Amino acid sequence: MEKVQQSTAEAMLVFYTHLQEKYDEELRPYTKKCLKRKLNDIIQLLRSMDNESEKIGVVLHEWIEHEVSQLKVVRDKNENLDQPFRLFVIGTGKVGKSTFINSLIGREVAEVDYFPKTWRIDIFTRDEGQPIKLGFSDGHSEDMIEDKARLLLAKIDKRAEENIDKITRELKEIKRDKELTKEAQKERKEAIIKSYESDDDITHVIWPVQSADFLNDFDLVDTPGMNQILYNHKIKREALAYYREADGILWLLPADNLSDKSTYEDVQSMYEIYPQKTTDAIAVLNHFDYVPEKDADEVCSEANRIYGKYFREIIPYSAKIAFDVIKKNEDAEQTEKLKHEIHQSFYRKAQENKINDLDAILQEEQKK
Repeated sequence: MEKVQQSTAEAMLVFYTHLQEKYDEELRPYTKKCLKRKLNDIIQLLRSMDNESEKIGVVLHEWIEHEVSQLKVVRDKNENLDQPFRLFVIGTGKVGKSTFINSLIGREVAEVDYFPKTWRIDIFTRDEGQPIKLGFSDGHSEDMIEDKARLLLAKIDKRAEENIDKITRELKEIKRDKELTKEAQKERKEAIIKSYESDDDITHVIWPVQSADFLNDFDLVDTPGMNQILYNHKIKREALAYYREADGILWLLPADNLSDKSTYEDVQSMYEIYPQKTTDAIAVLNHFDYVPEKDADEVCSEANRIYGKYFREIIPYSAKIAFDVIKKNEDAEQTEKLKHEIHQSFYRKAQENKINDLDAILQEEQKK
């Protein structure tokens, strides 16, 4: 009897989970469809009123034009309602962001030698037949086929690597100059880095990825390591904009180097700029496979002691092991658990925020 009750409970839990997932999946498309119909009806009504406005006066005509323009803004927002939410992946260099992203997507999309490296922003999105889109630092963007994009990015990557070598040598020379004050060294360092910035450099690339279920719900924004030499001011501004607008933030911490000063300073800095964004973020304690089993509990405790106040949750994770399992076409249990946490933490909240945002605008228009 007890086994039957347990089996029934498990079946009910599976059914409830499936029902909740189906509800989440259908809510935004359903809301979008209903709102689209109502918005079109309202705009059509206003247009028909406008045809009669000559009999009533110029003031009514101007009001109708204003309201139609406002409702078109709402309609544009509604068109994007069922688009994937944006997840921002952040961390210092060499913390395993590329492997981490590959493990979430389930494919090798962020291979170091295949895609651009760490001095610009990469956005991985679901493939709906769109080309690769390259964004430039002067504000314009270009659509490109894959072969052409790869060729251009390879040239820029090579130039960036050469620039890093030159910058590193010049910075060492400045450090050896004992006559320079710390302030003068800082000014010279900034001047050198700025001299290698180019107006035609690419700041971000949007990569459509086929057959990746995770990207049905989320776009993944892979940011440059915050301690990269070529992490220039324009890219920093763009990264901050993505951080501010992100529907969820995944911050990778090095399990094998918790005392890393630059990581702590980066976390603290972002917390001071956007405290609510950071405290809503999930910290992923990556490279956990580097931690001896006997030290695992101690490392988790230490991570919570150092970073606990900054994040809603800190999750141990081994991206390399998880992705190795996925490449063998086996289920990566730790990845599925992490995806579940991401969904629970960000998906429903973001969905609710988008619908509430639309509702607030419509309520305001209704009052008018």
